[in-house]
Amino acid sequence: MLIKPTPWVWAGRGTLAALPELAASVRGERWIAIIDRAVASELAPRVRELFAEQLVGVLGYEGGEPTISRLDALAAEARALDARAVLGVGGGSAMDTAKGIAVLLTNPGSGADYQGMGLVGRLAAPLLLAPTTAGSGSEATWSAVFIDEARGIKRGVNGPEVFARGAILDAELTDALPPAQTAASGMDALIHAIESYAAANATRHSRMFAAEALRLIFPALPRAVRDGRDRAARDELLLGAHYAGVAIVNSEVGLSHALSYPLSVRYGIPHGLANALLIARTSEFNAPACPEIYDQIGALSGYPDVGARTIGSFLDRYLSELGIDRSLSSFGVGERELPELAASALGLRGPLDNHRRPVDEQAALGIYVASL
Repeated sequence: MLIKPTPWVWAGRGTLAALPELAASVRGERWIAIIDRAVASELAPRVRELFAEQLVGVLGYEGGEPTISRLDALAAEARALDARAVLGVGGGSAMDTAKGIAVLLTNPGSGADYQGMGLVGRLAAPLLLAPTTAGSGSEATWSAVFIDEARGIKRGVNGPEVFARGAILDAELTDALPPAQTAASGMDALIHAIESYAAANATRHSRMFAAEALRLIFPALPRAVRDGRDRAARDELLLGAHYAGVAIVNSEVGLSHALSYPLSVRYGIPHGLANALLIARTSEFNAPACPEIYDQIGALSGYPDVGARTIGSFLDRYLSELGIDRSLSSFGVGERELPELAASALGLRGPLDNHRRPVDEQAALGIYVASL
């Protein structure tokens, strides 16, 4: 059994101040920082102060789903500055972009050349990540996912060469996140935990992390959405998101992710939200194939009477409590486009083959219709 590594993690409020020490430990030099524009005004000055002369530049991530064209442009700037190590500060998109830049500092060409599994030839440049959302767990994974606009696909740059060397889990960086973003990013983390726990590739190791993520995230997420100043909820949510990231790198994801990718490519629906719009129906679809697993997920939720038979309706109520009660049609998805979306999703064999109940095009179409 292969247990994929996790980065050196420093967790706790105020740990952003430890960045220089962590940077020294991974022997990085000539650092470039990729900072999410949403937090750049506050965090860029702190990063400059912490790194001092070690920092050769700060690049802003403008928001939205990460794309190959944006990755290539930022990587060209980093190469021009002769950067040799990368710090990523932000949400999952900013961190994935930082990971892609670290790959392109040691590998030639475009990020599109490395979309797939095992295509990265040389170890990425030293990379540190500090999430400002509790969601993607990108700081723990060996994937960086990008939309290739030229080919109309969304794929990951995947492999052990992509791992970050270290991560800072400082919940202070998440305190100012608005309720809607807290809900969407938190659902991204929760879905990682659900899908990794139920995955065909799940192991005792991955389930250990997924189970702890479920225990932390289920109660903490509604609290953080209701009151962003609930420090305990923010702390638990960030740690749970990281554990969920460790879980998916060891078990991989499932059907919600396969169906969400075409939605992000075609309609620009943010990744966490696209998955949230699907998870109730995909869980409902999968539960009959492994009812004991969904009974365990229900028990880990901390909510009463949740199990295989009720998982879909429970997740509908949970999403509504978070203020996520939109449908695919609210993003402009029409019924006529659904067969094309289903056909596109069927090309994502990794997540589909990791799903316990077999998925054909008709099943994928049915889930889209039910989520419309």
